[in-house]
Amino acid sequence: MLVRPHPAGWRITLHPAHGFLAADLFGHLAVALPEELLLPTLLAVAEHDDHQLDFRTGDYLTERGAPRDFSLMDTEDAQRSLQSEALLADAHRKHAWTYLLLGMHYEFLYAGQSVDERLKALLKDIATRRKQLLRQRHWKQKVLATTYGYLRFCDRLSLILCGEDVPTLGRQLEINDALGKVHYLRQQPDTERLTVTPWPFTTDRFTVRGESFVVQQLAFASSAALGDVLRDTVAEVREWEFVRQAD
Repeated sequence: MLVRPHPAGWRITLHPAHGFLAADLFGHLAVALPEELLLPTLLAVAEHDDHQLDFRTGDYLTERGAPRDFSLMDTEDAQRSLQSEALLADAHRKHAWTYLLLGMHYEFLYAGQSVDERLKALLKDIATRRKQLLRQRHWKQKVLATTYGYLRFCDRLSLILCGEDVPTLGRQLEINDALGKVHYLRQQPDTERLTVTPWPFTTDRFTVRGESFVVQQLAFASSAALGDVLRDTVAEVREWEFVRQAD
């Protein structure tokens, strides 16, 4: 979950909501994909960060009981393996292309990291299955790599929005180079509308939405207590308007 201070307490955005916003962004992205792969790709973008939270068993609080942002989490190898296996199993039951994209996402996340034997085995299985599926379904590795770039771009842009990291005073923030070249995000100082350069979307103006929870309680006795509060809190809908910058 993403946790940010809020005048009323904390603003908390859960990983599935971040994924939903990423999928909303993908829906406006100019993509080159066969029609039959659009929905499986959308599913991968929407679900790429699911299975991250279990308030009954996980520890999502700081030492003082405050909600802990995901960037401060020290996830154990066993938990990472369980999360990865659960998400990939779900994807495999839905569509092979969704599975391939999420497999690439885990390879990207854990590239160069020290992982336990269970996660090593999972990453090896991902690579083996990818070769088999690409051959069996006559899909091109280049198309898969390009499509994963769409996911990575939308993932990063969604994290910037959910994490309230949009630059101010007209400054630019690098998103990433997942679409083949570096893209930048900028907020127009006078209108607070957002623009991306170069413009990668299909229309010149659009709005995306995402949900988060504003909780007034600053500290919790347990992660389960935090989960209970989030369950009983009405989500706040946030909006971001994007406009194409005039050439």
